[in-house]
Amino acid sequence: MAQSMPHATPPRRPLPRHVAGSLVGTSVGLLAFFFAALLPSLLYGGVAGIRVANELFSLPSAHPVSVHALMFTGILVSVTAVAALFAVLGVVVGASVGALSTLGADR
Repeated sequence: MAQSMPHATPPRRPLPRHVAGSLVGTSVGLLAFFFAALLPSLLYGGVAGIRVANELFSLPSAHPVSVHALMFTGILVSVTAVAALFAVLGVVVGASVGALSTLGADR
């Protein structure tokens, strides 16, 4: 039986600073979202969904499935939008810090 040679893995290259900064910035932005903005976005999304359902169906006291569906859609949209905002701002800040840190390393 022929012995198979173990594959040598090539050495891993470190990530460029702007990429690493973007990943760190995204992580920090999403953590900030979970700690600071998750509950308000749930609350305001639910309120927006209830208001839209009230305007569409004019049923302030009844709670049909369609009202709950619109409320859930409002919550889902608001949470997704605010999380995306925090993630993009985190990427921008992280990439900026990564790019600024490379300026000092060139000298």
